Amino acid sequence: MKKPKRDISNLEAPEQAEEICAEIRRERDEEERVIMEKALKERERLLAEASTEAEKRRASILAGAGKDIEHIKERIFSTVSMEKKRIHLDAKANYIKDIFDGVRREAQAFRGKKDYTAFLKKVILEGLEVIGREKAVILYSRLDGAIFNDSFAKDIRASSGGRELEFRQAPFSDTGVMMESADKRLSFDNRFEARLKRRYDELYMDLAKEAF
Repeated sequence: MKKPKRDISNLEAPEQAEEICAEIRRERDEEERVIMEKALKERERLLAEASTEAEKRRASILAGAGKDIEHIKERIFSTVSMEKKRIHLDAKANYIKDIFDGVRREAQAFRGKKDYTAFLKKVILEGLEVIGREKAVILYSRLDGAIFNDSFAKDIRASSGGRELEFRQAPFSDTGVMMESADKRLSFDNRFEARLKRRYDELYMDLAKEAF
């Protein structure tokens, strides 16, 4: 609040000039004081706003960090769980592989057993169903040449419903047969190793479904 101006009309000229200068200084000081007070209040207001905003940002950062930590924990737990399942799956897969290796070793002696001829007939008829053509070529191992005589061929043709079949020796030693359509557009591998691999893949997929 400004003070009322002093009446200087009764003062001498030098005194009036001095009083005018003093009044100007007082007004200037008052204006500076008012400006300073306003500046200090504005400074305090800005500091308070900045502090509030900083606190909000701090809380937001902490909340985000908390979520990140939870996500990291979830990923860690998920990774550990997946690794446990993978180890379990690998153990079962290795067990199955050991069994199949044993079957593979026993298969080497199967060719000399009496059931082998019936096995060949079975895999041929299975393959013909897969090929699904009236004309087909049966490829057999040279080691099975003694079995693929006219009598065996006649039996297969009769059992296949009268299909037109050609029996041809092929350069492989595995048990079982390969076959293809007469136009060579379709083929099916029904040798022992191929049958074993298909069965292994089926078992592995079943294990993977159980594990995951």
